[in-house]
Amino acid sequence: MTNKLKIQADYSKFGRTFQLKLLTETDILIPCDDSVRLLNEALESLDYCCKPVPESPAQLTSFRVPLLWNLLLQFTKNIKIYKNIDRDSIVVLCLPTIRFDWGLLMNRLNDFSKLTTADMIRAAEDFGTPIYVYDEGFIASRCKALLSMPNAYGLTIRYAMKANSNKTILRLIHDQGLKLDASSLNEAKRAVLAGIPHSDILLTAQEMPLGARQQELCDMMLHGLDYNVCSLRQLENIGDFAAENTLPLTIRVHPGLGSGESAARVTGDSYSCFGIHLNDLPQAIDWAAQRGIVFERVHAHIGSGTDPDIWSAYVDLIVGILEDYFPHAHTINFGGGFKEARMPGEKHAELEMIGALTKRRIEASFAKTGRKLRVAFEPGTFVAANA
Repeated sequence: MTNKLKIQADYSKFGRTFQLKLLTETDILIPCDDSVRLLNEALESLDYCCKPVPESPAQLTSFRVPLLWNLLLQFTKNIKIYKNIDRDSIVVLCLPTIRFDWGLLMNRLNDFSKLTTADMIRAAEDFGTPIYVYDEGFIASRCKALLSMPNAYGLTIRYAMKANSNKTILRLIHDQGLKLDASSLNEAKRAVLAGIPHSDILLTAQEMPLGARQQELCDMMLHGLDYNVCSLRQLENIGDFAAENTLPLTIRVHPGLGSGESAARVTGDSYSCFGIHLNDLPQAIDWAAQRGIVFERVHAHIGSGTDPDIWSAYVDLIVGILEDYFPHAHTINFGGGFKEARMPGEKHAELEMIGALTKRRIEASFAKTGRKLRVAFEPGTFVAANA
């Protein structure tokens, strides 16, 4: 096997096909120590049978539990690891009057939720099972933190609904003041069915709606849906309709710069295929200008990483592109992918740092151009994953 990526250079030209050959060695794309991968592997090996838990001194003893419990038990009180038996199980020593409390375990992993076992049991008794239980207060607090990010001339936060498109979650997040980012036409339709106004939805998709689905897209745009053009073909497909109805568009630019927790979560580097490449940007702008199409918003996304140095370079790059190519744009959308801390020892994205770096660059752009640019971000997992 050869460890190389091959990309057709001019994939975004009209009528051309795009081919991307990736390695089948997933360890290269998703590191073995990736937190989500580790948790998934542990959950797959979990024995869900009930285990006896001592509740009195007379019952004080050792017992075997699945591997995942080794991780969980280390974050609980009154339980001590006694000794390792083998790779698949451990022996633990339970002190008197201990009860196994999943709510307590969850809270101690990252101190992210106030849900308790009693809450879960009551929910199951009241509504039956299976049931999903979320911490509304946690979601609301994350929304508040995002809306409080430093900004110069206005801030829009769009929840990336692919993170969790539960209708109740969508309504809750929208009620907190966030708008939505949909990654497919079906997601946009789901948001509308949840009661979200078309005008509060941005559609950023790789698909190319044709026939009846294209008509659905056009109807939603007439109701206020913000459509994000991500390729030359998408622009050609919807451009005449937008021009005929005087509808402004958003355009997604491929920055050529990426950052992520792993290779699979980088969406802006030279190996990714999201957005119109800089080499193709003049062609897209000329095509749109001939039809009187205006791009009011510029969008880009680098992945799930927010390394300060990379983020600063990214902001400089995208603001520079807007200044050079988009004289009518009033909003610059930096995408999302804000890292969430799912496992012990992990740190979530630093909102203050992201906001402050972006704010300084936007203020510098105003001093240069006289344009007060509004900024937008699109967190998803950051809002809902730990709820």
